[in-house]
Amino acid sequence: MAARPAYMYDSLAYAMPNEAPVRREYERPEARPRPIDNPEVIRGNAPLTSTSVLPESLLFLTVVSVVGLILLALAAFAFVGLRSATIQTEVNNNAVSSQLSLARSEGYQLELAESSLTNLNRIRTSAAALGMVAAPSIELIEVPADAVVIDENGTLRLTDTILKNALISAEAAL
Repeated sequence: MAARPAYMYDSLAYAMPNEAPVRREYERPEARPRPIDNPEVIRGNAPLTSTSVLPESLLFLTVVSVVGLILLALAAFAFVGLRSATIQTEVNNNAVSSQLSLARSEGYQLELAESSLTNLNRIRTSAAALGMVAAPSIELIEVPADAVVIDENGTLRLTDTILKNALISAEAAL
């Protein structure tokens, strides 16, 4: 039953599934009238032009004050932005200054350590404490040209280095 429509126009309706069809006449609903092609417009009592409720001077003052408030808000945003940038720069400057002072103090400590370590009297006393003696004579050793081959990019070339060392040792043997 649920699959059948509730009513049908100009069709056969079945009272029960086993009964013969019964023709019933139903009234058709009225068709909607077509809209009028050229409707006539009737004006009301409203004036053709709308007049402003506010006087023109008050309207001008309102516009000027709104523009002024917008400009004031933009100036405030610019001030806040510049102030925050100034504070951020000051914080960064303070951090750099503290790093610079730390580097200076470490540099002074390194200079003191270097002067202490390169002091000839300290070197002699440390060598004597270790049982070292000064060399009776000084000899000069000449080292041949650098045997390491470096290309134009600054990288070491192993095969060229081996070939160069072989040539140096061959020349030394002659």
